[in-house]
Parts: sequence; C-alpha cells; structure tokens
Amino acid sequence: MAFSRQEIYLEQGVTLVRGAPIFRLVKLNDSKQELLEAAAKDAQRRAATMIAGSGSKVGSLLDASQGVIQICAKDRVGESDANSIDFYSIEKTIRVVVTMRFEIVKE
Repeated sequence: MAFSRQEIYLEQGVTLVRGAPIFRLVKLNDSKQELLEAAAKDAQRRAATMIAGSGSKVGSLLDASQGVIQICAKDRVGESDANSIDFYSIEKTIRVVVTMRFEIVKE
C-alpha cells in the first residue's frame, strides 16, 4: 500500500490537533430504559430467591431508586468513577444500579 505525503497550508489562526478517536453511544436513553427494566426484574427475582423457603413471598414494591450509571470499556465495570463515560473503546459495558425495597408477605 502506498502512502502519499502532501503539504497542507493552513490559513493563519487555524490549527490542527490529532487525538484518539471518540466512540459514543448513539441511543443511550433506549439502552438505559432496557437496562432499568431488566434491573427491576432482576431485583424482584433476587428478593424471591433470598426469602425462598422462609414461608414468605415478595409483596408490593415499597420504594425504588436509580443509582449510578457507568459506561466503561467492555468487561471493566467498576474501574471508573460514578457517572463517568468511557469514550475511547468501541465495545462498552453499561452498569445501572437500582435499589428496590419490597414488602415481605407471610404465605
């Protein structure tokens, strides 16, 4: 493969800066919605697992809140600060923290 070098003359006051490419998520809100729904289902499943065999069941949702959202390089959850976003890797892992409190009902 041949490379050509050509001189480029910039107008006065124009500068060029070269840096790493930046990769952004195009439909982040759609992804967040899907992740929040999955996290809510998972929270209910985990609550049911924790009380299985106790003679109780998971009742009504008492409280729910959304916590930190992290966007990190793929498979590197937790390496960045809360609410920071990784712009430099193409493949990413999104972590959504949801806290849910359920009523526990005697069967």
